[in-house]
Amino acid sequence: MTFSELPRLVLESIQEERDVIVLRGRVDRLQSLGESVWLRIRPGRYMGAELHVSDSCTRRVTLKVYRDSEAGNLMVGEGFTLFSDRWQAPLVEAVASTATAWRRFIFQPTDAVHFLLGTAAGWQEVGGELPTSAVESGVESGGWNHEHCSLCGSYIDVDSPTGYADDNGLFLCAVCYDKYAAHHDVSFVLGA
Repeated sequence: MTFSELPRLVLESIQEERDVIVLRGRVDRLQSLGESVWLRIRPGRYMGAELHVSDSCTRRVTLKVYRDSEAGNLMVGEGFTLFSDRWQAPLVEAVASTATAWRRFIFQPTDAVHFLLGTAAGWQEVGGELPTSAVESGVESGGWNHEHCSLCGSYIDVDSPTGYADDNGLFLCAVCYDKYAAHHDVSFVLGA
């Protein structure tokens, strides 16, 4: 399934209210759309919205978009792709795009730096900049021992070392890469 096959909204009206912009329109299908969605303005640019189904027979919907600099550029009659905010918009875009350069890698553990940020403890791979106000509390040899697949959440580690990464820090296990990213298939968005 390509990005263009995801649910699509045709905008019928725009109403500005005090804290939100109310968009009304019709979607071509309601499948997989929940109460919170991403509205794709253009490649790489999304607005989060609350979706309310006004009439399921005619598929008329109302979206509430909290103030966003892009909202003023929307026009009645335009069409927009929608999908559940269960998925990170950059991830869906990366899988769908033929321009994404997924690099195959074999995972090897690296050292991890532990830190305190107020009363919270955290860790990250050695070499990255610590969060603002974080205080380093030690380095653990081989402590960065896995990555997570951005789609299925499975570990990419010494037991399942083959993974794929893009330039924006997204990781895919070999199974999800082969099933989705290699074919630019976004059917996972619909639960397929």
